[in-house]
Amino acid sequence: VAISKWLKNKALNSSIFKKKKIQVIYSGVDYKSFFPSIDLKNFKNYKINKNKKIIIFGAQNINAKYKGLEFFIDAVKYLDKKKYFVIFFGSFHDKTMLSKINVPYICLNKIESTKKMRSILSLGNVCVFSSMQEAFGKLAVESLLCGTPLVCFEKTGISEIISHKKNGYISKYLSSKNIAKGIEWTTSKPKSFFKKKCLSISKEKFNIKYCA
Repeated sequence: VAISKWLKNKALNSSIFKKKKIQVIYSGVDYKSFFPSIDLKNFKNYKINKNKKIIIFGAQNINAKYKGLEFFIDAVKYLDKKKYFVIFFGSFHDKTMLSKINVPYICLNKIESTKKMRSILSLGNVCVFSSMQEAFGKLAVESLLCGTPLVCFEKTGISEIISHKKNGYISKYLSSKNIAKGIEWTTSKPKSFFKKKCLSISKEKFNIKYCA
């Protein structure tokens, strides 16, 4: 059993599994725990100007090479720094790369609380996943359930979660410039443009009861 078509194809291309029967069953998410829920106090807590477009970038191990932090940092260079604010969260062991970012940002640590995660994901105008490889992306589905569209690279498990220009934007593989284009496109729309599609797709495909 593979948790995405991407992972299934990797297995089929291996010498061990190429002749085996492989079934895709996506990881399920508890949609009752994730839904649009903006805590307005966070604008003040994180010193965010309400006129800014908020970009979310998070991972359990944010410095892991495959998470593609370098692509995201490079993509931000193409954006108008006056328009955006970035919220990073996750475990950092090295923040040196962040010195290259040209927009205001805040770094949060690893988030243990579901309520806090829901609030942060709901706060974003877009959640970016510039991973070079990703088997699935549970956080991506949680973001959709909070009504926040995604931007990711093609040829990854996360690209299976997105319907291009409906609940997010699928970028050309390993193109920082195209990630920036995706951020600009998604943040040029009001969140209400994505909300219904984000919620319907995520509940249809990734409801934990359906997957079970």
